[in-house]
Amino acid sequence: MAGSETFAARLRRLREAAGLTQEELADRAGLSSKAVSLLERGERTKPYPHTVSSLADALGLPEDERAALVAAARGRTASATRAASYAGMPPTPLLGREQLLHEIAVLLQAGETRLLTLTGPGGVGKTRLAQALLAQQAGAWPAGEVFVPLAPVSSPDLALPTIAHALGLGDDGRDPGVMLAHHLTGRRMLLVLDNLEHLVPAVDHLAPLLELPGGPVVVATSRRPLRLRGEVEHAVPPLWTPQSAHPSAAAVLGSPAGRLFAQRAQAVSQGFEVTEDNAAEVAAICRQLAGIPLALEIAAARTRFLGTTQLLARIDRLMTEEGARDLDDRQRTLARTLDWSHDLLGADEQVVFARLSVFAGSFGLEAAEVVGGAGDDIDVLACLEQLVEHSLVTVDLPTGAGEARYRLLEPVRQYAAARLRAAGEEEATRLAHAQWYVALAEAAYPHIERGEQVEWLDLLRAENDNLRAAIAWSIGSGHPDLAVRFGWSLRMYWLHHDRREEGRLLLEQVPDRDAAPPVERARLLHVLSFCHYGFGGPHLALSREALDLFREAGDVVGEEYALGQLGFALLSEGDADGAREALEAALELSLARGDETQAGHLLNHLAAAALQVDDRPRAAELAERALGHARHTGERLAQQTALQILAQLAWADGDLPRARELFSDSLQHAVELSDDVNAAYCLRGLAVCDGEGGCSPEATQLFGEAATVLEAAGSPRFAWLMPEFEEAVSSASAGEPDDC
Repeated sequence: MAGSETFAARLRRLREAAGLTQEELADRAGLSSKAVSLLERGERTKPYPHTVSSLADALGLPEDERAALVAAARGRTASATRAASYAGMPPTPLLGREQLLHEIAVLLQAGETRLLTLTGPGGVGKTRLAQALLAQQAGAWPAGEVFVPLAPVSSPDLALPTIAHALGLGDDGRDPGVMLAHHLTGRRMLLVLDNLEHLVPAVDHLAPLLELPGGPVVVATSRRPLRLRGEVEHAVPPLWTPQSAHPSAAAVLGSPAGRLFAQRAQAVSQGFEVTEDNAAEVAAICRQLAGIPLALEIAAARTRFLGTTQLLARIDRLMTEEGARDLDDRQRTLARTLDWSHDLLGADEQVVFARLSVFAGSFGLEAAEVVGGAGDDIDVLACLEQLVEHSLVTVDLPTGAGEARYRLLEPVRQYAAARLRAAGEEEATRLAHAQWYVALAEAAYPHIERGEQVEWLDLLRAENDNLRAAIAWSIGSGHPDLAVRFGWSLRMYWLHHDRREEGRLLLEQVPDRDAAPPVERARLLHVLSFCHYGFGGPHLALSREALDLFREAGDVVGEEYALGQLGFALLSEGDADGAREALEAALELSLARGDETQAGHLLNHLAAAALQVDDRPRAAELAERALGHARHTGERLAQQTALQILAQLAWADGDLPRARELFSDSLQHAVELSDDVNAAYCLRGLAVCDGEGGCSPEATQLFGEAATVLEAAGSPRFAWLMPEFEEAVSSASAGEPDDC
């Protein structure tokens, strides 16, 4: 049919082809026969969108005919109809984008935006969102809504002619820019330009179209912003994924990523369900794929022949597997859609992109410059800016003071890692990564023992994924010395943030530790004993062996720490006399070299030894001394431990107001340190004090919160916890509300 066929003629032709009378069509569409008659005679030229949709449904039109009927109702040509149909009839429901779609609609309705660019990595759903936007906006623009797919356009020179063709403009020999300007002046329309990132040289020619009086509003999709004047950039993030390691089925289905995976899985396997048994695996799949819709759809298609356990184990293979056949060729696999972005990068940018794959989680600019540059003459900052521009690297900007953090979404990181391996640079880059992070850990250690410890602990916590990855690589790649350096420097960080079990599991994998140099072996054994403290295990034997090795090597600082650790272990075993002897010897060495931080910890444990033999005055004296040293250095852990000891002593003396005050002060330090375990102990203390004055709902709540935290941490038991106080905790927390 000719592109200029009117709506009236098209409707009559389609009705007759279906073998329906006007009355029969009206009945099927829920309209009056008079309405159908008016439309076919051309006496009603602007039917409502829902009327056209009802007629299309009643006629059973395929997608192309439906779109053509919609376009004819708006007075558009057949070529524009085809462009609009690509976006106006999305094949699957849009999930998790409702708020984003609303925000975009508000921007467009405000009337001040002429260019809105939807940015994001390949496969994140920019095109799908643009399709939904066009469907939502149907009929809202006087001159219509047109979708122009530009992914197949290979040359920037063809961008404007392609847009002109989509608008139904023939090739009359005029310059395409002039022709478009003449056609679009005074035409208020929504023009969606899909996939502009590879045509950036052409965007300068779009600028005049944005200044036409009464002209179009352009919504562009691109993996990078267009950098035109007046552009409003709106990032399209991945879908939200369930973060819990053990989510319920309802929680998985309540997340957009989980819901998309489930719907696409059910489309290929009708028996698929998200259940309590597989919810954790589905959530893990969604997290591994970073909530990228294309990745989720490709993965979900495999549920036709794989269970979720098998799929999770093979998740890395999805990079090269095919997606739906109706996707553009560049999007049929994750690798292909990332190739599309990678090929737009410069040579240095490709090198930096590959090297950044060794980072786990987020990373800072300085780390990126060292590891990404790796000694080459590369402007990493400029490369990083381009990688962010191309949506290959995401950036988390601080809300206040602080530094930006960067990350690669997991599927993107896997793709970059493959590029790094292909370049033969993986070993050298991972070594640079490990060396950077061990230097960071060693630089942080002295600060963790002083007043600025919170800031440095926060920094290490932000880098925890990278620290863990660097340690694991060091152990598995023949660099155990690096792993030991990590452990020696991070042991106090692990204590503060309840990661000692993580540290122990990593360091126990160090191979051939018996063959290590004496000091290296001594440090490894000391850290392992340190990680066992509070949980039992071989901490006593490890601490003794470490002490012997430090003494043999003449390492006085190591001997001081090992004596202290031996004292802690002996306390945990109930040997108060042996503990006191070791702790006093360690304290003498600490004071001799002016190490007030270590002295504070040792004095607290000497106070605990006094408690074990029921010498409360001596315990109070030692805890006060510990508190004095810790306040002088600003170190919070020793302060909060001393305050807990003093609080327990005040409770034992019946001075509940004083005990509450001390537990509250200790809790404040624990909160500042993000020390959940000691915060839980303080909450229990406050609950016991409250219970002594009469049980309350507040006390019950505190007991419950503390129990949850301690159970999750493995219920560590420190030597300075008074047995009488622990008995009071057990009794009070086990009481029924009616007993209070």
